[in-house]
Amino acid sequence: MAQIYFSNLVMDLTHELDDINKFEAELNNLYKKYESEAPEVFSNFRPIIVSPINYEVEFNEKEFINWENEIPYTDENKYKFAFILQGGDGLTKEVNWGKDIEGIFDDSIGTFSRTFNSTVSHFTNDLMRLLGEYAEINFYFSVSGSGFSEDYHIMLETNNNENYPLVSFDAELQ
Repeated sequence: MAQIYFSNLVMDLTHELDDINKFEAELNNLYKKYESEAPEVFSNFRPIIVSPINYEVEFNEKEFINWENEIPYTDENKYKFAFILQGGDGLTKEVNWGKDIEGIFDDSIGTFSRTFNSTVSHFTNDLMRLLGEYAEINFYFSVSGSGFSEDYHIMLETNNNENYPLVSFDAELQ
């Protein structure tokens, strides 16, 4: 398989919070809960924070620095990868990322094995609930290789009926 490159990660977060202090306390409790349940995932993974500078909810940039250079999938970035992709609705796309990156299609979860982690997904939906009913997290990135490029958009929304967030996945071949 030809070499492919991930690039141009853009992240967007919208939320409805009335009390940032209450949210910060609830967020810290959420991290503590998941760290006690799954320390291998959450002992060092904090994708969303309350900024100590401007006291706003934002992505923890240090978690996503050099994201594209950490592909292919490794033990160090597998939870970050699952947080961004969230299974990706089966990842309907034109560009084949290969088994080294996305794993094999797993019928039991309905998507590729390395794009989904149930603990990360449960955490994400709990996080979305904290962010409010109309919260959204959006990820945009590109995958390119020799002679092709495909742009992706993954949108996560709060799901009050399930343990997993609502996920929409769009891919556009350039």
